[in-house]
Amino acid sequence: MKEMKIYKLIISIFLFVGLSSCNDWLNIEPKDTTTETDLFATGDGYRVALNGVYAQMAESSLYGQQLNWGFLDVIAHMYMLSELSSEYALSAKYSYTDEKVKSIIEGIWSKAYNNIANCNNIIQRIDNEPAGKFAEGEIERKCDKR
Repeated sequence: MKEMKIYKLIISIFLFVGLSSCNDWLNIEPKDTTTETDLFATGDGYRVALNGVYAQMAESSLYGQQLNWGFLDVIAHMYMLSELSSEYALSAKYSYTDEKVKSIIEGIWSKAYNNIANCNNIIQRIDNEPAGKFAEGEIERKCDKR
């Protein structure tokens, strides 16, 4: 019985040492994502990041709906109140403390601030990049529209 405990202890120690020394298998990156360092390694990466900002702006929580034909038009009374869903009807009555209306407003601000942060990140990084990284050189790096 004592030999079995020692045997299990030795196996446990070998497993622990063997697995803890090879922790590279824990650092697996998903295939559908990229790190920020990899993204901004090329000029094309900056274009992809900027395209991501535009794509977020087109989502329904921003210009894809709420700031186009949704919430903004509802509070401007562009629709008949009787035809609106409950959260939009409450919005038209300026019931900004209602949880449904709060959810819409928080979604707008959250996504807008996220886009601003992404733009600031691009601007901060691009200022330190050499012009040679970009296909159009300095004109592209400075977003110069000559």
